[in-house]
Amino acid sequence: MQKTSVGDLLKRFRAQAGLSQLDLACAAEISQRHLSFVETGRTNISRELVMQLGDTLSLSQLELNALLLAAGFAPISHNIENNPEAAGLMLAAEKMLQWQAPNPALILGEDWKVRGANQPAVKLINYFSPGPDLISLNGLDMLELITDARYLQSAIGNFEEIMEFVQTRLEFEAPGKLAPHRILGGTEAVPIALLPLVLVRGNEGEQICVRFETTLVTVGTVQDAHVGEVRIETFFPADAVTEGFVRSLTSEAVA
Repeated sequence: MQKTSVGDLLKRFRAQAGLSQLDLACAAEISQRHLSFVETGRTNISRELVMQLGDTLSLSQLELNALLLAAGFAPISHNIENNPEAAGLMLAAEKMLQWQAPNPALILGEDWKVRGANQPAVKLINYFSPGPDLISLNGLDMLELITDARYLQSAIGNFEEIMEFVQTRLEFEAPGKLAPHRILGGTEAVPIALLPLVLVRGNEGEQICVRFETTLVTVGTVQDAHVGEVRIETFFPADAVTEGFVRSLTSEAVA
């Protein structure tokens, strides 16, 4: 597979932002000639200019890293827990997390590890997991939660569909790839929007089956490049049965 050039990727991000070359050049305070040469590959781009253009285009951390990699530079990675400058970003994410209640929600780092979870999320995982109850989900990997027998693997009613979705999402988030939300509606194969998560507990006759749809909101942007990117994943009831289950779960009425 041919590697996407930094010029092609930049043109794509610019077009999706609805900007002409002149618009972007003026906003980034560079000459249109220089931008044209970068997009056509007639000149190399510096790391500083990548960051400057990423800022102007309001690219996410993932998209900025794709641009850096395409230009031949190392991507930005962070350890949020050990970065004191991340405190404000994490505080905002934690407030957003609590606002999602009673719907379960998680804070995910750029490595897809859980950095926080509201109580509905902890209760949901514990209810459908066969293992001992967890006090905290912090440090667990999302793939681990889905595929490990100690957690949700046996409870996911549409496991194969979910794994196909996860695989597609991971492929798009691999180095040099575009972020999924930038290409939804295009011609490429992309993760299915609002794929339901089906969780099942019990046997026929006494079975509980609930369905959720998820949203993913990015908190960090290129302006927080020295801090990192965190995301809020929220699980919304997809039907009335699940809505009633969530209310009962959060009120501890579900045994």
